Amino acid sequence: MTFQMPQAGDKKTRFQRLKLFISQFDENWPKQPCAVASEEIERIKREAHIGREIYTFAGKQLLKGWPEEFQWYAENLGECGCQFNFQIDFTVYPISKNTLNKNRGHLPHLFIGQLGIDSYYLAYDYSENLPTPHLVWASYSETLFRAADTLEKLLFASAFLNYAFYEYEWQYKCIFPASISNSSSIDEMLILNVCLKSIILS
Repeated sequence: MTFQMPQAGDKKTRFQRLKLFISQFDENWPKQPCAVASEEIERIKREAHIGREIYTFAGKQLLKGWPEEFQWYAENLGECGCQFNFQIDFTVYPISKNTLNKNRGHLPHLFIGQLGIDSYYLAYDYSENLPTPHLVWASYSETLFRAADTLEKLLFASAFLNYAFYEYEWQYKCIFPASISNSSSIDEMLILNVCLKSIILS
């Protein structure tokens, strides 16, 4: 199969670049931005205690802000979400269906997606009190490790691995953290952490 690789660009062209790449494989991928209602954004902010001070697991006080790139997600994919379930099993939930933060706003995370069922969550991690929270894989009790530098890179990499990886003429091996012991998630962890900087948008 011949296909065009993802193209680098700026924030203004992010949705268009995702659409051009993924629509080569998935004809149902959104052709136009599908923004979520502002009421749903406010709901998830309340549930995640965005804009409020919380305490981390280590007792550090910090303020949970709303990530700029997740606002882009809300305005472009917030109602439809992103689901990759052909070669990998990974979902960034539609904001209107995201209940991961309910009764967990005191935690230093904003949970936005999940890897498989009963597995790790994709979240923004506020525990280091940085200007921009890191995007990580986490459980409800701890941060495991970085997922990607940005949500954009993770979406492009996930799309590539889900639709195009086995169309490529080479295979790539990845080293995953020794702390990951859940054998049912090893394949998904390996796939999602392969190529974030080696294949796409370094």
